[in-house]
Amino acid sequence: MKITHIDWNSEATLIHFQGQYLTICDLDYNILQGEIQSTPKTKAAVDIGEFCLVEDLASARWYRGRVQNRKVDLFDIFLVDHGNILSVDIAHVSSCSNDLFILPAKIVCGFLANVLLLESCSHSVMEEYFSSLIGRNVTGYIQALLPHKILLLEAPDINNDLVRHGFGRHVDTHTFIFLVEMLTEVPLNQNIQPVPDLLIEKQRGHEFCFKPSGLQGYENILPRCRPVLSCGTCAKVRVTAAVNPRLFYCQMANMKTDLCEMSKKLAAVCEHRTKVCSQTTPENLGLLCSVKSKDGKWYRGFVQCLPINSHIRVLFIDYGFFESVKVENVHKLPPDLYSTPIVAFPCSLSCLGDQDETVRTQQLSLLKTGLLGGVLDMEISSFDEEQHLYTVTLVGAGDNNVKEPQPIIGLPRREEESVSEKEELPPKGGYFVATDIGGNTEQSEDKGREEDTCKNEIKVPQAPVSFKALCIKPGFEFAVNCINISSPTEFWCQPQGNVPALEELMDKIQQYYSTNTAPLQSGVACCVAKSPLDGRWHRAFIIEKQKNHARVMLIDYGFTVQIKEENLEAILQEYVHLEGQAFRCSLSNLIEPTDSKSCGSWSPELCNAMKKFVLDSNSGLRCKVVSQMNMRHKGLCNVVDLYNTRTQQSVTNRLMELGLAREATVATKQLPTVSPETFVYSSYDLSPGNEEQVYVTHVSSQRDVYCQLARNTEIIDQLEKKIFEESEKMTQASARAVVRKLCLAKYFDGKWYRGLAHPVQSPLHLSVFFVDYGNKSIPEKTNVAFIPRDAADLLHTPMQALRCCLASVPKEELYADVKEWLDKEILNKQVKAVVLGKSEDGSFDVALHAGDVNINEKVNELILSLSPKQKAAVTFSKGTRTKTPRALHMGTTETTVKCKRPAERKSLNRPTSNPCRGTQVRNALPKKREYTNTAHGEAQNQKPKDKPHNVNKTKGCSPVKPLGNTVQLDTNTKSERPQNTNIAEMHQLSCLPDKKVSVGLRTKCFTSHIDSVDRFFLQVSEDEPAILKMAEDLNLSVFRNSLKTATSLRINDLVLAVYEEDGALYRSLVKDHEGSACFVVEFIDYGNSAVVGKEKIYLMPKECLSQPRFSFSCCLSDTSAFENDASFTDAVTEKPLMVDFVSENIWMVEIVVNGLFLIRQMASLQRNKETITSNAETQNEEPISDTSLPQQLALAPIDIDKVNLGFAAAVTTPFEFCVVLEDLLLTMNRVSVLLDELPGRTSPLAEAHLVPGACCLFKSDSKNKWCRTEIVHVDTTVVLYLVDYGHYEGMPREDGPKLQRLPEALIELPRVTCPCILRGVKPVGEDGQWSDEAAVFFQRRLYRKHLQIFFRELVSNTHWKVDVLADGVHVAKELVDAGHADYIDVMLGLRYGSISVHVFFGSSFQSAVYFFIHNYFEIISMLTTRTATKDYFPYQLIC
Repeated sequence: MKITHIDWNSEATLIHFQGQYLTICDLDYNILQGEIQSTPKTKAAVDIGEFCLVEDLASARWYRGRVQNRKVDLFDIFLVDHGNILSVDIAHVSSCSNDLFILPAKIVCGFLANVLLLESCSHSVMEEYFSSLIGRNVTGYIQALLPHKILLLEAPDINNDLVRHGFGRHVDTHTFIFLVEMLTEVPLNQNIQPVPDLLIEKQRGHEFCFKPSGLQGYENILPRCRPVLSCGTCAKVRVTAAVNPRLFYCQMANMKTDLCEMSKKLAAVCEHRTKVCSQTTPENLGLLCSVKSKDGKWYRGFVQCLPINSHIRVLFIDYGFFESVKVENVHKLPPDLYSTPIVAFPCSLSCLGDQDETVRTQQLSLLKTGLLGGVLDMEISSFDEEQHLYTVTLVGAGDNNVKEPQPIIGLPRREEESVSEKEELPPKGGYFVATDIGGNTEQSEDKGREEDTCKNEIKVPQAPVSFKALCIKPGFEFAVNCINISSPTEFWCQPQGNVPALEELMDKIQQYYSTNTAPLQSGVACCVAKSPLDGRWHRAFIIEKQKNHARVMLIDYGFTVQIKEENLEAILQEYVHLEGQAFRCSLSNLIEPTDSKSCGSWSPELCNAMKKFVLDSNSGLRCKVVSQMNMRHKGLCNVVDLYNTRTQQSVTNRLMELGLAREATVATKQLPTVSPETFVYSSYDLSPGNEEQVYVTHVSSQRDVYCQLARNTEIIDQLEKKIFEESEKMTQASARAVVRKLCLAKYFDGKWYRGLAHPVQSPLHLSVFFVDYGNKSIPEKTNVAFIPRDAADLLHTPMQALRCCLASVPKEELYADVKEWLDKEILNKQVKAVVLGKSEDGSFDVALHAGDVNINEKVNELILSLSPKQKAAVTFSKGTRTKTPRALHMGTTETTVKCKRPAERKSLNRPTSNPCRGTQVRNALPKKREYTNTAHGEAQNQKPKDKPHNVNKTKGCSPVKPLGNTVQLDTNTKSERPQNTNIAEMHQLSCLPDKKVSVGLRTKCFTSHIDSVDRFFLQVSEDEPAILKMAEDLNLSVFRNSLKTATSLRINDLVLAVYEEDGALYRSLVKDHEGSACFVVEFIDYGNSAVVGKEKIYLMPKECLSQPRFSFSCCLSDTSAFENDASFTDAVTEKPLMVDFVSENIWMVEIVVNGLFLIRQMASLQRNKETITSNAETQNEEPISDTSLPQQLALAPIDIDKVNLGFAAAVTTPFEFCVVLEDLLLTMNRVSVLLDELPGRTSPLAEAHLVPGACCLFKSDSKNKWCRTEIVHVDTTVVLYLVDYGHYEGMPREDGPKLQRLPEALIELPRVTCPCILRGVKPVGEDGQWSDEAAVFFQRRLYRKHLQIFFRELVSNTHWKVDVLADGVHVAKELVDAGHADYIDVMLGLRYGSISVHVFFGSSFQSAVYFFIHNYFEIISMLTTRTATKDYFPYQLIC
């Protein structure tokens, strides 16, 4: 393109440009301009971002434009064909037809990518350079797109000039895109397809670079040393690369000089080598290499994969980012630099699970400062050894030139003190700030700082301090002071109940800082500031610093002021215990201006009316929190309604009465500048004395239940319809913007429900609170979809579940028996609720009546009956509810279940939640996993619906009394026989519900423990969420603290026992006693056993009996295929298994892997082995020493009947082609790396394993590298299938010894390619063979296309029957339309699109009639039903 304009300044981060296509035809635009002038003009209001016609008042000519901004009736319109902006009123704006915008915009807008300007460069020289670019033709690569086709363009020539002249610095693509996302608040994706209307020469190598890798591959070089930082200490760092807040790379700040010296040394060696070396053969690089980056400097790198198109993908190990560089710019690393430690280390922000948006905003702001080149003060919170990842908290931005001591270098596990420990800086506690930042800036003259000769005492804080935020949630209602009103869109309030504490704190602050000074350390944001508004010292947060001034927010009052730096002091720890008292509020989602022309601007009359309402309320003002939203550039905001307690009138009603406001419309609620953080709370006008019919949807405890109002049934039905419609849309590819946290989650019943999502420890799961029912679940992320921003009904319909507290019911002690009774009597039933009061947290105190039964009284009677026998009731203390309760959310518990990688075979016996078993992750269980009260106690899922069910969680079982076989535990030194105080709480396996398993059942399972092929344990795959949830519940600190140690045990008692490896509690069965102090227990949900000390065995509370045993003791129906237990373990461990339950007692099962019975699969290989062995013996050769089974590679994991994205790898005909799924690209990369790193000597393939079906390594001549292969045929020639490429190669039988065994690491990775057969079509003609024309046509349709692939059926254990869509069209349909194929089933033709009858029957009317008569019902069903998969649509028959 030709550059027409460059826009930059010293304060802007990004360089803006405008340009023109080189391929444009000016004549086309001249003709278009004439058409625009003659087109009739229609006056119409247009919104921001919309296209229109605009009149230039100076020339009286009309132009094409896009609305860029609007203030009342004044529009700023960007002229898309000229690049300038016109400001006009509504009279000079016209709507227009789409026909006038068929011709693309003449001006291309965007930002220069992958380069940032340096602050130190000369502005005059920079201006001269940018001026020289005007009119210059440049070639660039589009890295991403912003809205309105704004490009992120990497122009290598310009970037090189900026770096070479010292004007800017190079930034890698991932980091730059992340930085742009932070600056624009628009999520971006790297461009992988051509941009419409623009011819792009794609950067060489880019099409082969896998999708953003998340900087994967770093673990390959972890044996090298890197800096070690101890948790709880601080360090100064520079951010060198970033993908997102969960993964960015840092260097110690003091390493800058060393890295420069290393770069110079590499440049000297490599540049000399380039000059003297004339050979073109690549060097043997080894693990590490020297690489020349785009900035022209040399660095240490790690080669990730083989060269493609003379480019190679390299990881810059001291910086943490990848680049695709030319092969000639990669050289061997000098040997002396191998021992130099790796400098970059991966980090993740600790605040990502925090619900306080202000904390996240402050941390992301500091991260942005680091990305722009600033030095950051960082506190190390924790270290994840599995991911080699530091979790950190950013404390502040420091001086870029600060020098630090050398960091300690060593392996991560070494115990050494950190830099901060050497400097004796104590660790920081808590977050740095947790209050809203921003607000209205008030420009005031600084009153100056009076000199006080009494200020002779200087105290310096010993550690950074942090402010805490108020905990405010939707539904909260409390008295407030309204302290700072700008408009109904933004005002600030204080909780009235905290005013005395704030005034006392302010007095102490004034007294201290009037006589003392506390110098503020560089980079610290929390401070005390002397406000120019009243001359008093206030707690404050520094938003930004400019020269000798700072802009700060007074966290207790909401004002933002600018003051001199000399009026800032460090805040002492004793002044931060009180939360920041000001919280931002808004009425904007409740009301909007009456005048539609105001475009959201509030009139002075309305603002004055609101202020008058607040003044008239005096101390009787209360605040009701309706919802929370995130305001762009400001942070968390509470949508509230204010009302006067004396008049009981709300401010919104008052403003509407005055005719100044009206109820907010959907358009107001859907403004792009705000994003909902919560659903809407409504009290539904409930007040004391009301009687309501309600459905009880969830029982939390003996006191707390969740209810739906019966009068809201119609709303709930409509909501369910909207959810169903939205869930249908979610199955289709969409670029709709979504709202984070607010989601739809699939429950056990297969239906979707509204929920609030929060992170949990497992990276593949989310905790979801179902807002319309009150229960929680922890589903896989694949079963959670965030609600699109345009789904107004789902976002703004109030939450239907109301939290109700049973009045007069005690809350200090919780009784499991009482909760169980409530579950049985009222759950999912309609009862009468009498409202007695309302709490400040939005819950209601109620009395429930089920017919003539007063539920509250009955609960109190049950509690009274249980109180004298506390030893027979499971209780755990719970703190009393305060007036402003704090929310308890995932991640705040002290004890959590550890997430570990799959165990080695030797450690399979642990009862951990094992959440990393491939993609089959053990999830947490929904609270509402109930069991119907059937005769056999069979389990079934209870969906979160309001339909009544008689629910009982456990079978009736009485406490087990000890018999003569009881083992007494000696718990005191006097060896006295302890009192049997817990006898009544002992239970046995018969107390657990029965698991619904019967002979003939086929279901997906996993092995949880293996003793031998004759005894192993299985878990049902669908139970995984329940197992993880149970593990999480058992290890909550409040639950563990309530447990009682067992003083008397007998064989077969159910207990809770601690597993030594992870320290977590699990349900267990006492099997035997080991000496006087230990017992052998079996972990009943996993199957393995362990010896546990008596002090780690606890009584099992009754609530732990609600779930059945989750592991089944099994044996294989036919064990002949396995030589030993190890071969069976290899075949089934960590793999999803399809299991047929054949006979009971100890379950005899048959196991299916990849569509074949495991025993048949292994027996086939065994027979092949026996055949070869027999042949060898007849030839009098030496006996085979290798008795192991041939190696096999698993098929790639496939989602059947779901859309899979991928591309064609090898294509022959529609009946013979291979695809690679995008989800397997990282696996492909890993395979390539492992093959490149093969040791010099590998084990040859045993002669016995040279059989069809066995897998091995083969040195391919065509690929010039080792490849993973499967032996397909053996006679005089061995036919090999390259499983990662999709084609065949052959070799002479006598070259068999050249084949090598696969290393274990390569066996663990599945095949990359998926062999496929196109479903539903057959070749035309009678011979059943595809013609050459058909094969070429098919190859062209798949070549270089992004494909949608639906796997339908596994055939012959290797090939998949598939449906394939290229560019959204069924390839099978295209083959038929082109005359190369016929449909096998005529009904498939109807499914693939609107197809004329003559496609099947030619011109035969009789045939057509016959077809319709005999297929009438299927056709009608198809025409009226929309199925769930993406490739089926409503159809129309054409006759």
